[in-house]
Amino acid sequence: MASVFTAKADTRVLIAYAPEKTRAADTEGVLDGSLFHLRNPRSGSAACYMILNGALQEVHWFKQRYTSWFLGDSVCEDGSLYLATSFDPLLMVLPVLETARMKKGDDLGKFRALDDMMCVDGYPGYMRLVPLLTSCIHVICEVREAGQSKYYRLDDSKVEGWLLCKVRRITEHLRSTQKSFVGMSEDDMNSYVVGLLSEYLPAEPWLSRLYSCLSLERGSSKSDHWVTPPEALGVESVQATKQSDSSLSKSVPAKKGAPQGVRKITSFFARPR
Repeated sequence: MASVFTAKADTRVLIAYAPEKTRAADTEGVLDGSLFHLRNPRSGSAACYMILNGALQEVHWFKQRYTSWFLGDSVCEDGSLYLATSFDPLLMVLPVLETARMKKGDDLGKFRALDDMMCVDGYPGYMRLVPLLTSCIHVICEVREAGQSKYYRLDDSKVEGWLLCKVRRITEHLRSTQKSFVGMSEDDMNSYVVGLLSEYLPAEPWLSRLYSCLSLERGSSKSDHWVTPPEALGVESVQATKQSDSSLSKSVPAKKGAPQGVRKITSFFARPR
């Protein structure tokens, strides 16, 4: 007989995409499902993250005013929702690597061990990213080996190439999945994608360099004011919806009350006296 789930006082609802297990998921030190804090790479403020099957996930919190969850045969009073979305670990550690190379003037900076660079005061969660980074950090860093050890230094040209590749891949994905982006010019599309990346990309120096590489003017992002027409998504416009609702309200008489014998939904949540 299947057991019935019972919600406890500390029960929460989390929706997350769990990718197929990677090699990093089997590495010692990676705790799947545990929550920890890292710095938002754009603002530097603390944000919540987790690791699922060797992939970094950013945790978002959403709460409406009056909500609850039905879980099994019980009710979870906290109706908030936690969403976990995939996050590129290279994007997360970009500001950390920039600081760790200790660059001064024309000096390219120092090569340092990955474990050493991930020791960030007040944020022990960065050490959990080490197994995720070992297979991809060479994409944005120079690598030198000394015996059995490897040392890394952030490389400006590699970072620029990586960002341009990311812009191209996002553009291709949007054009192939959203019809509203097919008609956008290349400059407008690049501006839109850069606007999306700017939510997490440090303004200096990388966002400025990305604008320069794409020959875009700073502040030309379309992400804030490019609105997809409702008709392109198969949705009626707001004005048409309002007119429809208005005509419907005139033709259908308002209900004076609930039918006899029917209880309000709120009566099921009343506390016992």
